[in-house]
Amino acid sequence: MRRARKKTLFMGFLLLVLTLGLGYALITTTLNIEGTTDIDSNTWNV
Repeated sequence: MRRARKKTLFMGFLLLVLTLGLGYALITTTLNIEGTTDIDSNTWNV
């Protein structure tokens, strides 16, 4: 009985750490796309 409780607590703690780590990674990740482009003509040479 005591061993099962320890295993449950350990798995819960591991799940908590993984969830917090994933949440932190998702919040701190940003994608910045900056730049300019020019389109000279509209030709279709097929």
